[in-house]
Amino acid sequence: MKALTNNTQDFNKCITLTIEKIVIEDTVKKKLAQIAKKSKIDGFRPGKAPLHIIEQYHGHSIRQDVINELMQRYFMDMMIKNQLHPSSNPVYIILESADDKDITFSVKFDVYPAIEIKGIQNIQIEKPIITVTESDVDSMIQILRQQKAIWKETYAPIRIKDRVTIKFSGFKNNDALPNLKESNLVLIIGDGQMTSVFEEGIIGHKTGEHFTSEICFPKNHNNLALQGQTIKFDILVKKVETYTLPEIDTDFIKKFGVKEGSLKTLHAEVRQNMQRELNNAVRHFIKSQVIIGLVQTNYIEIPDTLVDSKMALLEKQKNNNYHNTTKKKVNSSKMISFEETKHSILVNLLLTQVIYNYNITTNKERVRALIEEIASAYDDPKAVIAQYQSNTELMKNIYNTDLEEQAVEAILRKAQIIEKCTTFQEFMYPPIKH
Repeated sequence: MKALTNNTQDFNKCITLTIEKIVIEDTVKKKLAQIAKKSKIDGFRPGKAPLHIIEQYHGHSIRQDVINELMQRYFMDMMIKNQLHPSSNPVYIILESADDKDITFSVKFDVYPAIEIKGIQNIQIEKPIITVTESDVDSMIQILRQQKAIWKETYAPIRIKDRVTIKFSGFKNNDALPNLKESNLVLIIGDGQMTSVFEEGIIGHKTGEHFTSEICFPKNHNNLALQGQTIKFDILVKKVETYTLPEIDTDFIKKFGVKEGSLKTLHAEVRQNMQRELNNAVRHFIKSQVIIGLVQTNYIEIPDTLVDSKMALLEKQKNNNYHNTTKKKVNSSKMISFEETKHSILVNLLLTQVIYNYNITTNKERVRALIEEIASAYDDPKAVIAQYQSNTELMKNIYNTDLEEQAVEAILRKAQIIEKCTTFQEFMYPPIKH
């Protein structure tokens, strides 16, 4: 195999390769011999036709197939030899193709930027130290009671924890704001669904009351358009409801899948679910920090052409999925942004390089444990495990998850870990910032 590499740009490559005539001829003869064993040609017993007869029937198509296969093989061998990572489908162009000569062809393709992982030892990671206590479990059971609360309409003044249905419109300088308008908004006062200053303006009113409330939004409000703005709201209270909590009796416990209605069993299952959710949240929290640190210490510029190609692929996949379910045209404005796509490509490249540097491979035991952890959240774990094991796409996702988690663990072994003790409530349910 003769090769000549031509660099066009840093990320756009073109290589010229040559396949020797003898390699093509030998491969064609082997293919023809394989076909001859199965061929049925008039005048000959099955599998007994001479090779020159087989070549008359299949020679041209076999030669084309062989050339295509060899071009792909030579290209991949060149990629491995030069440690190049294609980011696009290669385009093959045959330059010389006479039957009695070597085949010369070129391949045009894009490559990912070269990456050298560094600075891992400087990454600082906060590791939460959390214990699920009996008090946490009791609080969660109280939340379950609230989820099963019995709501009853009332005409008393609105109080904290009441559920209200309102209609409102927002105005600025007497001009209506179409984005601040709801006809049937249902919210529980004090749950943080709306900013506290908005809810405070509702407290004390009754069903049927129509009033205005002027609200000055703080400068750090999560909605940039409302930061520091004074908005007048026209509000109608359509309904007010107050609740009573159900007793923790056998009937209540059975609603959560505890067939025997045992409070002890409910406690155990609630604790198990809380621990599983906590483990997932901590794992995600740490992984997010690892990715942020990895990007900050190993940032490289991703070519716009790669981002554009990725976005086009994502849009095509989204369109296909949408058409398969609704048969309607997808709104491409809901696609992720250019910067988000660029960040996703960079993160994938960095993690892939970490996986390569540390010779990380999928681990069957870890994969099985991941599947079992996912399945444990369902009523029939065995059925979920069977579904994963029989679905190639689901298993592919699990394999990728395992590789990423091992890459994160490899980074954590070298990073600076800072342990921080906190509570389940503080970590899982931090205050909502408006």
